[in-house]
Amino acid sequence: MIAKNFFIVKGTGLSDTSPVNAFDQVLIQTGLGNVNILPVSSIISGEAAEIKPKQFETGEIVYTVLSKTTGVKGDRISAGLIWGLASRGGEKMGLVVTAQQNFIDDRVLEKNLKERLQEMASNRGMMIERFKFEIASLEIQTAKYGCAAVIFVYAV
Repeated sequence: MIAKNFFIVKGTGLSDTSPVNAFDQVLIQTGLGNVNILPVSSIISGEAAEIKPKQFETGEIVYTVLSKTTGVKGDRISAGLIWGLASRGGEKMGLVVTAQQNFIDDRVLEKNLKERLQEMASNRGMMIERFKFEIASLEIQTAKYGCAAVIFVYAV
């Protein structure tokens, strides 16, 4: 299967029960609460197009690149994801990179994401043509547990 489309969703969740339940809140918020997400690595076709988020059937297996972090009351957490189009000659491919952090400014996370994407391209002898990134952040103040996530979803 080669995904020709993708979309990005992000969210935050809180729970007084557990970090798992906070993540469940994120999944519900992003429209992925009733599917099975299957994490994969970080390559997508250079021809893939970003689309609006789509609905999946209940129980469907959905391939994702997941950037997720959890914390406890008093924490500030952030999850980030960057994707870019890399090229060399006529060859193109999409690269996806994740990073997470606690108690650090989101500008540092953005810098880390860009550096990681650049190194992935360099490792392949490629140059980044363009990129986009998303960050989800949360200060956990009203519950015992929190979760922040950005999810790159492969769509067929």
